[in-house]
Amino acid sequence: MINLRKQATARVWFRPGLGAAPALSINCGGAAAAPFLADQLFLGGATQTVGNAIDTTGVTNPAPQAVYQSRRYGPSGASFTYAIGGLAPDVPYRLRLHFAEINAGTIVADRVTQVLVDDGRGVQQDLVDIVLETGGTFRALVREFVVVPPAGQLLLTFNIDEGDPQINGIELQPAAPAFFDLGDVQKHKFAPDIKRAAWSSALKGRRLGVQQVPYEMHWRWQFTLNEQLLKVAELRGLAAGFGPAASLGGNIPTNTIANVVKGGSYDLGKRNITALTVDGNPTPTYVEGADYTLERGAGLLTVLETGAIAAGSTIRCTGGTYDAAPVVSLGLLKRILARGTFRIAEYDQFAEVPRELAEFVGQGILTNLGEDDVDKPSEFELEVTAESAVTVQKRKDS
Repeated sequence: MINLRKQATARVWFRPGLGAAPALSINCGGAAAAPFLADQLFLGGATQTVGNAIDTTGVTNPAPQAVYQSRRYGPSGASFTYAIGGLAPDVPYRLRLHFAEINAGTIVADRVTQVLVDDGRGVQQDLVDIVLETGGTFRALVREFVVVPPAGQLLLTFNIDEGDPQINGIELQPAAPAFFDLGDVQKHKFAPDIKRAAWSSALKGRRLGVQQVPYEMHWRWQFTLNEQLLKVAELRGLAAGFGPAASLGGNIPTNTIANVVKGGSYDLGKRNITALTVDGNPTPTYVEGADYTLERGAGLLTVLETGAIAAGSTIRCTGGTYDAAPVVSLGLLKRILARGTFRIAEYDQFAEVPRELAEFVGQGILTNLGEDDVDKPSEFELEVTAESAVTVQKRKDS
């Protein structure tokens, strides 16, 4: 059990999502080539396979040769789709689309494929001219996207722009979300969730009484956390599905955040942002979920400590609308249920290394967003219930 002492300080962290998200790789138009499965989940199109060697030197972490040597394409410019289900809902995935031009003599602009990626939150699109981007035929190319399917479903559509649209391989890998800091513990209460059943006793046929006997118990804590107004906004973003968000001022042109700090979170002041650039480079150079996280419903950007965005960079965001959080009733917000992994760290005064660090899988419910107390608007209350065993690491000198 976590027992926070009166003279100690404590902080709480949370990482959304439960368990390992499934991965999927498909060899489009071809047989299985581990770890890629044989072609499946498609609608429409035809297939082609060649034996030519494919140059993969321009690709990081390329697929097996067999993936680039086969393709699914749309004859006479016909469109085709891949409908993928069974993904973990609301978990970020890195989508890698593998291409190679396997018809000798193809030149620039002979084949340009329009790619539409629909994860249920929005549609991303791209135009792919393999020869233009690789400099020739039989050379590998990879396009990357980050998708967060709220229903665990993904639809990929390949349309004609010029010539016959095509795809050689589809690769989906979960991008592990980072822990984010919920703030200092101001107050806490240990309030275990105990389920009881009636039990009666008797002696020589005479009933002695009925007792309520506990048969199941979950550890539960009630925390009052402070100073994290941005985190309240981020948790509010989880409520986006409860109802439509309202715009309070129309479109905003561009906001700039200078001298970012690795691990820092920034309120962008708007939601539904259409584009980000880092030091002038478009964010496709960086990977959402690995280099940064963006809560579009809350307008909150976090630069991950382990990511490639350098400290001191300037980030510009384009588009979007005012009001960083969805406008829904406070009653609905109070019922936000977030499930994932929680960390609770207890520190001695002035110590940098925690005295104890507890971790468990569980659920958290916002019970007070701070708006109920005008004197303490930065505080919010979170009720956390453990759904797994609580593991505790202790500092060696404690």
